[in-house]
Amino acid sequence: MSIFPLLKLPESSVDTIVKQMEFHEIVKFCICSNQSAEAVKRLNPTFHRLLINFSHDKCNIWLAEEEYRPKQLKVTFHKSSAEVPNRSKMDGIEEYRYEVIDPAQKNANVARLIMDSINVKECWYGISPDNIENLKEYVTNVLVEDYNYFEVCGRKTAADDNFLDSEDLTFLMNTVKKNVMFQVMSNIPTDFKHEKALQFKSFHYIDDRWLTLDNLKSMRNVEEAVLSWTHFNWNDINQFLHYWMTCDDDMMRELFIYFKCGTVFNENELLHNLTAISCQVDRNSFYYIKARNDGNRKCTVGQLHFDTLSQCLRFKAIEPKSLPDDIYRHLEDVEKIQKLSRVKVDIENLGFEYQKMLENEKCDIEKGRIQRELEIVERTKHGINGQLGLVQNQWKPFLLSFLTGALRVLYPIGMNVEVNLSFDESD
Repeated sequence: MSIFPLLKLPESSVDTIVKQMEFHEIVKFCICSNQSAEAVKRLNPTFHRLLINFSHDKCNIWLAEEEYRPKQLKVTFHKSSAEVPNRSKMDGIEEYRYEVIDPAQKNANVARLIMDSINVKECWYGISPDNIENLKEYVTNVLVEDYNYFEVCGRKTAADDNFLDSEDLTFLMNTVKKNVMFQVMSNIPTDFKHEKALQFKSFHYIDDRWLTLDNLKSMRNVEEAVLSWTHFNWNDINQFLHYWMTCDDDMMRELFIYFKCGTVFNENELLHNLTAISCQVDRNSFYYIKARNDGNRKCTVGQLHFDTLSQCLRFKAIEPKSLPDDIYRHLEDVEKIQKLSRVKVDIENLGFEYQKMLENEKCDIEKGRIQRELEIVERTKHGINGQLGLVQNQWKPFLLSFLTGALRVLYPIGMNVEVNLSFDESD
């Protein structure tokens, strides 16, 4: 088969031809040489995602055209003494395999060509080191500056098939950028600590037994936190929620905490001393709580849901404007009722004290004074009851406009009010 000298044509002709190329053709043309990469750069195509993976025995690159389309190209480099391509194609994924002397360097060179020539929306990195020197080589020498996602897998040791020690993790924490999704797919020493561990834009640790409640409280402006293996119980999460409600800053957008298999959901412990709205949707319970302190926060409403199948508690912090107005108004009503109820208890206790004083007082003049003050207390209590009634009378239209099912309002002073409504689906 004859070879057409494409790159010897005038630039305008090369550009016209490149514009007619399909996704796979553009990528293959790009990685042929610096000259072909330059031609692709002039076109400046945009593709969705580039995945760059490094391990001690093979490295590969995946490039996806669009997020929800199957067109992908994968290039894998194996360690050997000769460069022999092997091609396969299946379900929109076109793969090329090469045996090379230095897979990591070859992978880095090809990644650099792609990054310099193609506009990639997301760049993901994955590494599987077999020693600390290997880890430092991958991260320091081949990591490009522009990436959105970084994943590291553990290495095999005599005691563990998937492990990173404190030295490995400290190096990573100090090196990986904070504004990325950081994923550690390995076991972690239980005594590991690092101030940056929960400060990444997003993070996922499959072993979280080293995390403490104070670690969780240190989160600030995190988009997504996934904790796959924790020792937290429902009381711990309750303490965390109390902290979230009074924190001055946004802590996170979404938090996923997985519990060990067989964990029984304990609603009472989770919501102890919290003001919350709960609702039932398709047999799933969702709970809403409102922050007491707005501070510098945008997301002042929290949504909780425990999935019994995956044993995962999902806590989502949301902005009030993203909620239906009825839900947020009702959360404010619940907070108002809570405050009024506390004042009512104080006023009632004060009334009891005045009543005791009145019964024990011998002087008629003093009795008259106490009686007048007691009347003021009773009028105050009557006013509070009126305000409580006014707010509570707003519940019915709220419920009718919300969801079919049951809605419960819980108060931190120990009262429980349960409202069960059944609705006709035609309403």
